[in-house]
Formats: sequence, C-alpha cells, structure tokens
Amino acid sequence: MQAVQQAVLRAAATRAGVAVAALAVALAFGGGVRPAAAAEAPWCIVDYEGNYHCYYNSFAECHQTVLGGSRGFCNVNPSALAAAAASTAVPARRR
Repeated sequence: MQAVQQAVLRAAATRAGVAVAALAVALAFGGGVRPAAAAEAPWCIVDYEGNYHCYYNSFAECHQTVLGGSRGFCNVNPSALAAAAASTAVPARRR
C-alpha cells in the first residue's frame, strides 16, 4: 500500500513540475503579448500581403524605412485611429 501512495505522490509531483515548467516557458516568451507601445504607434508599413507593421511615430520615419528598402507603403495605424476617435467621441445627450 505504501508503494502505491509513493507512486501517486511521484506522479503528482511530476505533473506539478510539468505545469511549472510550461508556465515558465510561457512567461519567458511573453505569452504572445505585444508591447503596448508597438500597438499604439500611429504609423504602419503595410506590406504587399496586407500585413501591418506599426512601429513608426511619424510619417517621415515610416517613409524613410520604405525608401530604405522595405516593400510596402505607409498608412495610419487603424487601431490608433480608432482609439483616438473613441477618446474624442462626444456622448449623446439624454433627452
């Protein structure tokens, strides 16, 4: 009976160790979270596949990167534009 209890405890310890290791790996790689600053940059390079790369604080910075060889074009970050519009929206008056 004692051997069975020891086997159960070892299995539980192994599962806990695997869970801790998985959590450590997830935290080490950021869990897929992008930095807020990158998501909030107002200018993006849109590549020819339609992917947005929003790392630029000005049109000039974005345009210089495109001229330097990045393929695509500069566009306003749709997320930053939507956030700016939402923060400046005037609430409807109640009647």
